[in-house]
Amino acid sequence: MSDSSAEIARLSFISRVLFASGGLPILIFGTIGNFINLFAFICFSQFNKLPISIFLIASFIFSQFTLTFSLIPQLIYRISGYDPLSGSIFLCKLRYYFGLSSGTIALNSIGLAGLSQYLLTSRIVRLRHLITRKLTLLVAFSMILFFGLLFSPVLFFYTHTTNSANVTICTTTNADFTAYNGLIVYSSIPVIVLVVSSVLTWHNARSRLVQGGNLQQNLARMLIIQFIVVLLTTVPNLFNQIYALSTRTVPKNAIRQAQENLLSSILGVLSFSTFGASFYIYIFASKAFRNNIRSLFHIHNRRVQPENEMARLDQG
Repeated sequence: MSDSSAEIARLSFISRVLFASGGLPILIFGTIGNFINLFAFICFSQFNKLPISIFLIASFIFSQFTLTFSLIPQLIYRISGYDPLSGSIFLCKLRYYFGLSSGTIALNSIGLAGLSQYLLTSRIVRLRHLITRKLTLLVAFSMILFFGLLFSPVLFFYTHTTNSANVTICTTTNADFTAYNGLIVYSSIPVIVLVVSSVLTWHNARSRLVQGGNLQQNLARMLIIQFIVVLLTTVPNLFNQIYALSTRTVPKNAIRQAQENLLSSILGVLSFSTFGASFYIYIFASKAFRNNIRSLFHIHNRRVQPENEMARLDQG
């Protein structure tokens, strides 16, 4: 084996190990967290009465869809070497459709929750009254329908083809649609929405910090954590997509491709952590949320439900 072949094999092995060792815990703990979040925000009255909880519930559901349809097939391939997408054209289509649409819906749901929180904390009464359960239900349903239809061509574009090694692979027949839709709709728009909502809500919270209330201080901490998570998990992948799109016509040798695959694996793990981190962010940032989760598991016989404490969860 030549030195270059050995280096390519080494990089490929590192890529598989890193993705599997990072992706598997995200799948396990992210799934647990998403289901606990769903139960809490559906069953606990102090959560489900909040209009913003509709956006958060949507984010939990579609985050789990992303982990299930997008992360699991990749883990199977990285761990076993068998690509399940090549064995089923149905799974091939669903993996990319739900991978793109569910991830987009989940990220935008979090962003909309943040924008709604900004309106709820506005000093303008008319803006606060805009956020009702009826309106949030309508907006959430419209968003799901819009992105579901927007990515529906993926179901037709992704299919089975045979590569030069006579191996069946799952690939797209319209690379431009997938690349630009993924870059603009899946990555860029959610980042913009999340950043804007974080900055606006932070501005509202900061304007009230002079009063010294615990709510304002805790709200600011929640927003800082959310903003850091967005930066660490979403923005690097966005730049990687821009790089991949801008260099896809550039000739690359096998070593460079292996290096880029390794980087993509690392950023892919970071990106997937977005869809499994919300429960742990809430646990870390909110004592009230921790107390309610303890009551869920009968560690305490009472639930702590101060209204103001719960309100600050909405930008999670």
